[in-house]
Amino acid sequence: MIDVEMFELDLSVTASGIDPGVEARALPRFDRPLPVTVREARLLSDSPWVRSAGKLTLEVTTEGWRFPTPADAPPAPPKPRPVGTQETPAPTDTSQRNAAALHRLRPARDTIVFKERLLYLLQPPLENVFGGRQVTVPFKPYPYQMEGIAFLMPRHAAILADEMGLGKTVQTILALRLMFHMALIRNALLVCPKSLVNNWMRELRTWATDLPFEVIAGDAAARRFGWCGSKCPLKLVNYELLTRDAELAADDDVHFDVVVLDEAQRIKNRESKTSQVVRTLHRDRSWALTGTPIENSTEDLVNLFAFVDEGRIPPETPAKRLSALIGDSILRRVKEDVMKDMPPKTIRDVTLELTPAQKDAYELAEMDDPFLLGQLISVFLRRC
Repeated sequence: MIDVEMFELDLSVTASGIDPGVEARALPRFDRPLPVTVREARLLSDSPWVRSAGKLTLEVTTEGWRFPTPADAPPAPPKPRPVGTQETPAPTDTSQRNAAALHRLRPARDTIVFKERLLYLLQPPLENVFGGRQVTVPFKPYPYQMEGIAFLMPRHAAILADEMGLGKTVQTILALRLMFHMALIRNALLVCPKSLVNNWMRELRTWATDLPFEVIAGDAAARRFGWCGSKCPLKLVNYELLTRDAELAADDDVHFDVVVLDEAQRIKNRESKTSQVVRTLHRDRSWALTGTPIENSTEDLVNLFAFVDEGRIPPETPAKRLSALIGDSILRRVKEDVMKDMPPKTIRDVTLELTPAQKDAYELAEMDDPFLLGQLISVFLRRC
């Protein structure tokens, strides 16, 4: 223990100032020693004391309206019913309700870029798009075709595998047309068999009158300009010429935002020249159209995905795993699935006048050989 002595200074104050005399007195020692105590701080070892703010609730309210009808537009008056008729009850079948629902773009499940998902979410229903003035069509697509368009547009890898006769060509043309309008793509390549080039040209003139296109054909110089020099947004080429111009098509300066393969079963053999060439095309999106995605075995479908999305299917994947891997990238409908979307068949009898030469041939065949008459009639109807 340390001894502490305190001193007291007694300063006398006089009128003239401070007295220089100083008196010092010693203070007695403390009766007991000063104890030293140490107390541990709780904050150094214990968790800080926190009081809960209570349960937090998040409430979100939204307000919207159908595009392009403004919010303050008066509702359309109900259509009057004829006297004596009864109001048709709402359909109770789930398939009927789904068929009557509006069709919106369906982004793929693996779309992780928020900007892309938001872009497709904010798009109006396709029924409103084709019902407006900006995108005119000869007649409104069927509901299942709307579904096909909504399937194709958001996807970078897609196979439209509808059965033959359901309008894969129309669905693809309308999807490309809308993507050009939305500036999602700037150029596209469509590859088809040589026998279908004229069919695609006819359908493009019918369903996409505002979409310029050109056919890559002619001699070597013309084809080189078509591949490397032309700025036409949509180009058509047949499989044979594509294989012949493999070096031009695979040039680093030749790039397409989307490549569409019609009759894609042409590449079901992975080692064929056609299959190898289409996989060398520089592209951002890969679409395939086929009515027979599986002709011989599931290996046909695996080889299609070698072009559509290479690497999607790992080697030696069992067949039972294919559905989980590619189910979101393929759309398949058969005629029995979409019959409810189509109008009933209409049969009309049309009277046609025969030319003089046709009348003579008809009378001659009627007198000589009734069987020949039937053949002449069938040939005449096919030409009409």
